[in-house]
Amino acid sequence: MQRKFKHSKKSIFYIVSMEYKKKWIEDTIWNKDQIKLGICVKENNELIGFCSLIKINLVNGSAEISIMIRDNQYWGKGLGSEVILLLSDFAFSERGFNRIWALILENNIASRRMCEKCGYKTEGVLRRSIYKNGKFQNQVIMSILQEDFYQMLKEKRTD
Repeated sequence: MQRKFKHSKKSIFYIVSMEYKKKWIEDTIWNKDQIKLGICVKENNELIGFCSLIKINLVNGSAEISIMIRDNQYWGKGLGSEVILLLSDFAFSERGFNRIWALILENNIASRRMCEKCGYKTEGVLRRSIYKNGKFQNQVIMSILQEDFYQMLKEKRTD
């Protein structure tokens, strides 16, 4: 497999063969340590982002949740919260997980509020834990436990 590197001002990326792409897709589908899903708009099936459960630990019943909505025209409309709630419910009800956690850049206030809206609690700050945008940055770790998630949903239904 020959890789051709291309350069842009922001990143370096490479082109891979169709066989490599097929293998990546198959490996992703059958990987027991992660679940990756696309986020589509109901009305037109447009793919607008991705969500995942990664670092799945079956012994501890835990996983890291992540979401990325790439097109900012869909930001601030409650789609991220809907995805977090649906994926958390799947993790707890279908997979029997005990705890879901997220790592969020400390300065990403919108994502932190979204997780809080979905019942996630801040556990702490990982100081200078990621190198992004040319500097080391802090990450906030947030989580929710299965019983807290279902209690939060119950309370929302009675409001």
